[in-house]
Amino acid sequence: MKNDLISRKAIKEYINQSDLTNREKMTLHIAISNIPSTAAAPEVHGRWGEIYDPYGELEEWIHGECGRCSKEKSPYCPNCGARMDGGEEE
Repeated sequence: MKNDLISRKAIKEYINQSDLTNREKMTLHIAISNIPSTAAAPEVHGRWGEIYDPYGELEEWIHGECGRCSKEKSPYCPNCGARMDGGEEE
């Protein structure tokens, strides 16, 4: 089973829209509220910059925030784990 972070609020809203009885809904709400939470770091986004050799050929990529260089333009920075989509969190 995958260990995903999920929103308690979203689960409770989903339960409220279900065909369960009010008693079943309340039981689930209490159970969900009693599950221990975890601290999650916000997702970090970044952008790869290009590094060229003296002949103008692309040599490698650099993450502007942490300074890590890479020969491959991967979707995540291998150093800091930033999501390299160049955008902000949606």
